[in-house]
Amino acid sequence: MNTATTSDKISAPWRTASRQIPHCFNHRIADRINSRRKQQLYAVIEIGRDLLLVEEEIGARQFGEWLQAHCHIDEKAARRYMRFAKRFGDKLEVISELPDSILYKLGAGVTPEEVARVVLAYFEAGWPLPPNEIDRLIRERRAELHARYLDDIIG
Repeated sequence: MNTATTSDKISAPWRTASRQIPHCFNHRIADRINSRRKQQLYAVIEIGRDLLLVEEEIGARQFGEWLQAHCHIDEKAARRYMRFAKRFGDKLEVISELPDSILYKLGAGVTPEEVARVVLAYFEAGWPLPPNEIDRLIRERRAELHARYLDDIIG
């Protein structure tokens, strides 16, 4: 007696488990995904560069008004694009190889810029840092900056 259900009979073989996906299919899709991701990162950097140019030209005071009138980006998102362009503008090849979780950490506003530079240098040299080490570097540097800030205030 055949116990296969209708859905078993019509399901595509690549939908059941990754080991059943034909090898060439696997690589073709992965290459396409990675290519699109790299294009997306490039676009984010270019948007950030354009926003930096506009802000430089019209000034920070009018920048928010210009955004509201001409773009479908709120100022917080625009600042993220701009930060991304500043931090990673010349590092597309490096950042396109980073996992998203690390990229988001390095691009976050709370991550000190010098930590992002150090972590990228490690990746460029072929010595990727694990996420927990990156978290530790961020925490320690933020604590140092906070202590320096308090020293400046208290004297």
